[in-house]
Amino acid sequence: ANATDVVAGGGAVVVEDEDLLTKLTTPSLGAYTGAFFLAALMVFRVSFSGMQFFSLTVALVMICGVTCSIASAGLFNTANLFTTPEDDSVKTIFLAGQSASGLFISIINFISVAGSPPLEDEKEDCLASTSSSDVNAAAFDIIIVEEEEECLGYNSINWSAFFTYFVTCATLIACIAGYYTLNRLSITQYHRRRLKQARDHNGADHDNDDDTNNNLLCGHGGTSSCRSNDSDAITVGTSLASMSMSMSEEEMEASLLEHAMNDEDVKYHALAAASSSDTTERSAANGVMNMMCLLWRPITAVFCTYFVTLAIFPVWITKLESVDKCTRSRRIYNDLFQPMMFIVYNGTDVLGKFCAGKLIQKLNDQNASSNVVVYASLVRFLLIPALLLCQASDSVMPLLFDSDFWPVFFMMAFGFSNGCVSALGMMQGPALVSQHHARSGASSSGAVSAADQEMCSTVMVLVASLGLMCGSVASFGVLKIGTGSW
Repeated sequence: ANATDVVAGGGAVVVEDEDLLTKLTTPSLGAYTGAFFLAALMVFRVSFSGMQFFSLTVALVMICGVTCSIASAGLFNTANLFTTPEDDSVKTIFLAGQSASGLFISIINFISVAGSPPLEDEKEDCLASTSSSDVNAAAFDIIIVEEEEECLGYNSINWSAFFTYFVTCATLIACIAGYYTLNRLSITQYHRRRLKQARDHNGADHDNDDDTNNNLLCGHGGTSSCRSNDSDAITVGTSLASMSMSMSEEEMEASLLEHAMNDEDVKYHALAAASSSDTTERSAANGVMNMMCLLWRPITAVFCTYFVTLAIFPVWITKLESVDKCTRSRRIYNDLFQPMMFIVYNGTDVLGKFCAGKLIQKLNDQNASSNVVVYASLVRFLLIPALLLCQASDSVMPLLFDSDFWPVFFMMAFGFSNGCVSALGMMQGPALVSQHHARSGASSSGAVSAADQEMCSTVMVLVASLGLMCGSVASFGVLKIGTGSW
C-alpha cells in the first residue's frame, strides 16, 4: 500500500476504515468541552442554591468522567497506530503529555501562591499548633492580607474562575482541531489502511479455511461440484443400483464398504467444521475475557499503580508539612511547602514516563519484563505507610521521619514510580498482543488487527479508570487512619 492511495478528489484526504472507538473520540472531546463551557456559564449566575449548585457540579463531573475515559481510550488507540514493537516513542510522548499538563498546572499554582502574601490564617495556624517560644517572629515579617470577619455569600461574578474555565475550553477546542487534522493526514490514513488490509487478509485466510472444509464436504473423492443432500442420496442410490446389476456379490460388498468409509469421513469433516464454527463464536463472545487473560500482568500493574496513587494523592499529600514550619522565616518551609511537593510529584512523574519509553525498547521478552512491572507496582504499597509517618497536619500517626528530606524523597519515588510503572504497563499491553500474534502466526503480515488493537486500548484504559476509582474510595480509609476522623 502507498500513503498516497488515501488522497483523492483534488488532494482532500478521505477518512476511511475508522473503528468505533476512533469515531467516538471527537464527540467525547466535544462533550468534555461542553461540560467546561457550562461550568463557565455557571459563574455568571450568582443565585444558585446550594442543592442546585451541588447537583449540577456532580452531573458535570460524571459527564467529564465518562467522556474523558472514552476520549483517552480513543487517543491511546490512535497512538498505537504509529507504534511498532521496535519504537514506542509516539506512545511515550502521548503518556508523558498527560503528566506534563499536571506539571504545568502545579508550576502555575506555585507561582500564584508565591506571588501572593500569606493569609492571616497561616499565622493563626502556627500560633495554634506551635508553642509561643518556638514560633519565629521573622516568619511573619511580611505583609499579611486581612480577611473579612464574616463569610460573605457568592453575590458577584468571579472573573478568575471564568477565565480558568475559558482557557480550559479554548485548550480543548484546540485539541479537537488537532485531532481532527491528525485523522486526515496521509500518514494516519496509511496506517489505518495498513491495519485494514491486514485484517482483511486474515479474514480471507479464514474464508479459505471454510472453503477447504466445504470442498472436503462437497467434493470428497475428486468431485468438483456440491449437490444438495437429496440429490446426493438419489445419485448414490442410482449408482449403487447400476453397480448391483454389473458386479458380483464380492465386488458389491467392497463397494458398499468403500461408500461407508467415505460417509464416515464426510461426517468427520462436518463435525470438524461445526466445532470450528462453535469455537469461533465462543472466541468472539469471550474476546474481552481472552484479552484480559493475555494482559493480566500489565492489567495488575496499571491497576495497583493508580490505586496506590489515588489512595494517598492528593488526600494526604495536601496535609504534608515541613518539620520547620513556623520556626523558619523562608516561605518554602511554610505556605509554599505543599505547592513545592506537587511540583516534585508531577516533575518526577513526567521523568518516569520518559524513562519508561527508553526501557520498553530494551525489553525483548515482554512476558518476563511484565513480571518485574507487577512486582514494582506491588512495592509501591509501601509508600503509603512511609508518607503517613511523615510530618502532616492533624496527623495522629507517630513521626518516624522527622526530616524534610524524607517526604521529598518519598514524593520523588512516588511520582517516578507512578510515571514509569503505569507507562510500562500501558505500553506492554499492545506489545504483548503483538508478541502473541507473532508467536501464534495469527497474522501473516505480522500486524495486529484493528479489532484487537481497539480491544486492547479499551481494556487498558478501563483498568486504569477502575484503579483510579478504587483508589479514590480507599483514600477515605487512608484519611481515617492518618487523622483518626473522616
